[in-house]
Amino acid sequence: DGCPCRQPPMSASDFFKSVGQWFKSLSGSSVMRMRMRATAEVYNPSDVGATAEDGFFNISYRGHFIGSAATLPVNVPARGSTTVSADVEVDKIPAMVGALMLNDLLNNHTQLPVQVYGHVLAVCGPFKVHCHVFCDLISNVSALPKVEFSRQYCEYKYESVSV
Repeated sequence: DGCPCRQPPMSASDFFKSVGQWFKSLSGSSVMRMRMRATAEVYNPSDVGATAEDGFFNISYRGHFIGSAATLPVNVPARGSTTVSADVEVDKIPAMVGALMLNDLLNNHTQLPVQVYGHVLAVCGPFKVHCHVFCDLISNVSALPKVEFSRQYCEYKYESVSV
């Protein structure tokens, strides 16, 4: 029967468990978790082989941090290229941001804007260059698990590092 006065009493354990779950939902527990592998081609224009050290990348949605990715060191041959891969983890989506993302998906035909900012240190002989990348992407979520971008705009910045 629907009357709260006739419901069995809640134990203290059940009460505190419910309160704990409520606080966990407010404290940033992710409403969605997704793992994927991203790849990029790295080109070395110099006459000397280079190494791309560990790279770190943050993923955001409309200014909200939602995940990260990292690359492992890789050797890039002189005047050559190699493929770099990263395990991407999108696992920092609070309920409010999840609701905004869902609204975007419904209003924009399953297109979701995300931004990626990252950096990697490239070492070529005695020279070190800090490479920064910022990408503004529109992801076609209807193609998941395949990652497909409707729009991809990236900016790159390079800074020499003193030895």
